[in-house]
Amino acid sequence: GPPAAAAQLPLEPESPNYFRSEADNGEPGGFSPVAAGGGVAEEARTQRAREVLVAASDVAGRNARLAFEAELSGSWPRAAEMLQSRLLLDEVRCQPKEWIAYAKFCARARGRQAAAEEALRQAVQLIAEGVAPNSREDEQEVDMMLACLLLDRGRHDEAIRVFREWHLKAPSDPTFKFFLGLGLFLADEEPVEALRLLNAVGGGRLEPYTACLEKLLDYGLPSLAFTFLDQCKVLPDTAQNEPSLVLIDARASCLDRDFSAAVTRAEQLTLSKGGEKATGSAAQEAWRLQGECFFQLGDMDRALQSLNQAMTFERKFEEPGFFIRLGSVLVAKKRWKQAREAYLKSIQFLPTAEAWSGVAYAEYRSDELQMCYEALNEANLLDNERSDVWALLALVHLRLENWTQASHGFKQCLKLKADCEDLLLEVAAEFSRGPPGQSRQPDFAESAARRAMELRDSGQAHAALAEALVVQDKALEAADEARAAMERLVDQPEPRKGIYDRALRWCDELGRHDLVQALHDLQRSCDQKAKRSP
Repeated sequence: GPPAAAAQLPLEPESPNYFRSEADNGEPGGFSPVAAGGGVAEEARTQRAREVLVAASDVAGRNARLAFEAELSGSWPRAAEMLQSRLLLDEVRCQPKEWIAYAKFCARARGRQAAAEEALRQAVQLIAEGVAPNSREDEQEVDMMLACLLLDRGRHDEAIRVFREWHLKAPSDPTFKFFLGLGLFLADEEPVEALRLLNAVGGGRLEPYTACLEKLLDYGLPSLAFTFLDQCKVLPDTAQNEPSLVLIDARASCLDRDFSAAVTRAEQLTLSKGGEKATGSAAQEAWRLQGECFFQLGDMDRALQSLNQAMTFERKFEEPGFFIRLGSVLVAKKRWKQAREAYLKSIQFLPTAEAWSGVAYAEYRSDELQMCYEALNEANLLDNERSDVWALLALVHLRLENWTQASHGFKQCLKLKADCEDLLLEVAAEFSRGPPGQSRQPDFAESAARRAMELRDSGQAHAALAEALVVQDKALEAADEARAAMERLVDQPEPRKGIYDRALRWCDELGRHDLVQALHDLQRSCDQKAKRSP
């Protein structure tokens, strides 16, 4: 069993009661200043509480951070929810730049173009009404992005009208030449004028073109960048291999979710030539981009190699998102200590619930339960609506035999519509074993398994449900779930044999020889299918 000093952990920061002692709130396992080391610990905890309350008062900042974390982890709906909540705040909703930022998010998220257009029109209205101070650059930014978005949505005439107005104001500006020329090209109107404008953008230089293409990527519109690069034929063939354009093309593919194409393009900058390592900022960014793409493709070996290569350059990364991604890759590789260090490096630049959750997961896998618990509390203080954090808290409390707190953590996890399949399966396994009424909570185990099954109809989820049912004396139902598990574990012989053996025992104890025979037949059938599969 765990040491007595570590067995009782304080309440998770679900509410302000977290900062009160057991005597104050009556909860078992509440914080005790004496047990934690007297006045010094109490003072430190009070300071921490004060910092948390100050941070909580910055709702706009919190929502922006949570949106960043959600987007980084691919939770686009939650990111949108956080940004929408931010736009409801008085100090935010009157700022055109905030609506432009939300429009860029909607474009990046794909499938939210209508919302992006609505946000940009709100920015246009705010500028027209003069609600908040704004500059000519703000007006230009919102007009250019709105027109580009309309162009991307096939509404060429509206877009061209805006581009032409700005071009007439500043005929020599390469940005307006580029966008008006691109609009005319796509509308298939005045093709001679379109090419004249596009050819006049650079004045013999590549930089003005790359600046305009960068704007399109910033707007979240890679398809327009592809149109120029692949169809306009303005740039000479030799320019297509310039590092700046290669990187733009790779980034556009990544933004378009075509990760394989992005890797292929980035390799032009990362593959060594003549045995020499590629150098320069473009090569470093190409390595970072490759790491991201390999992560999205599930190739963690090459993702780790690419991210490590990106860190060998003279310029050092200071973006928290880079180290969060590195931590995720290291977790997938089960390199727990290195993953912990990567997440902590991210926290140095920006404390996030995502990074603290990563630290906690790495510590849990290393059996460092106290460190895991402390990291989970940090994560919960920054965002107490993460189901993975609550699931991991439940697991920690189960390991430390804090049954009440384990139940509380799991209930919170379910309340948040848990989306952490692997942790749910572990919770189900933990609640299915142990002494009845203590760690064994079969109803919790069943709920965890069924929620995991909702997320993915896997063999592991059916096996976990079978285990939860059998400890509730529902052996027949458990046998049905065991068969369902076996059918989904054809290509995983070891876990399939494990649930097969247990189901045989259940059916034999019931005296159901017909079910025993059915399990034998199913196992033989699965073995035959496994042999035939490539």
